[in-house]
Amino acid sequence: FDSIARLMCSLDGVLPRKELHENWEVATRINTCFPHATQIADLAGGNALLGWMLLLLNPSASILCVDKVKPPSACLMTDAFLKQYPALRARHRYVEGDLIDLRPLPLALLVSLHGCGRLTDVVIEL
Repeated sequence: FDSIARLMCSLDGVLPRKELHENWEVATRINTCFPHATQIADLAGGNALLGWMLLLLNPSASILCVDKVKPPSACLMTDAFLKQYPALRARHRYVEGDLIDLRPLPLALLVSLHGCGRLTDVVIEL
């Protein structure tokens, strides 16, 4: 957690403190409950922080982050994570698109920290 927190602080103002702790709590719970997940889709992933954290917690996982629009903060975080952890490049993808069009693999673990309102129903239906 410390190295991720330092990395996020270096981005100065890109991430509210509460989101750092919120994402870490969710990532550690996901990793505890599903330690052998190798294909994870972070739906409505926004800045993709949850996916980056899951990659660091699970060395065998690959992450697909999906959201309608990739925010500028996601690009800043990607640059920062890949500078500090270049080996993660091959295990992380970000796709802009509608979740309705997603066809997850049968064994993929679907996660969504910020899938609120109607998005919750869409994720459950997947």
